[in-house]
Formats: sequence, C-alpha cells, structure tokens
Amino acid sequence: MILVIDDFAPQRHVRKRLLEDAGYEVREAATAEEARGIIAMTRPEVVVSDIGLPDQNGIALCADLKRADAGLPIIMITERYRGIHVRQDAMRAGADAFLTEPVDRDQLLRIVAKLGRFEPPADPGGE
Repeated sequence: MILVIDDFAPQRHVRKRLLEDAGYEVREAATAEEARGIIAMTRPEVVVSDIGLPDQNGIALCADLKRADAGLPIIMITERYRGIHVRQDAMRAGADAFLTEPVDRDQLLRIVAKLGRFEPPADPGGE
C-alpha cells in the first residue's frame, strides 16, 4: 500500500489515481495526524508526502516517521519551496527521495517501484 499525504485534495487525488492506474493500492491522508492514524493501522510500503501540511511541516513529519521506523521509504514532494535548503532539510530528516512540482509521472513511478521494491509498472507505451 502507498500512502499519499497532501492537504490539497485535487493534487492528492491525481497522485492516487496515477498510482492506482499503475496497479498500486493507495490510501490518502490530508493531514499529518490522519497519516499517523493510517500508519498505526497498517504500515505502507512507501509514503509520498507533500511538505506543506496544515498541522505539521512535512519535513518534521518525515523526521518523526523515520524515528519510529527508519526503514519506511518516504518521498517528499513540494511545489512552494524550491530552494536547495529545503531539499537538504528533507534529506537530513530521512527522506529517501525529493521531487518538485511538476512531478514527472514516470519518475515518480520509478522511484515508488524502487523504494517499495515493487516490480516496475508496465510501460503503457509498450516498450
């Protein structure tokens, strides 16, 4: 299961749909608190999280999740914060990957497959 965390519902749904279309089971959370509840019930194979969350900075959430489970793969995505320092902060917090919007669909799917140790999704182009 992939957990997608983003407070902006349209973006969260786009990511969910993209991952489901690639064959993954996906759960959604709009807040850090909601994400923690999902993680407490079932450990995701990969977490895909926005940095700007309403109840906790996504980088701080990443650090908290890594303290609880160092092996949990986390992909951080941001649209608003494009500075190099944000990437460095995310990586120091334990993020396994850091992407900025607009996120390339194929790149996201490759990273999810690699971090979750899934088989790579089939190429829709038939290659």
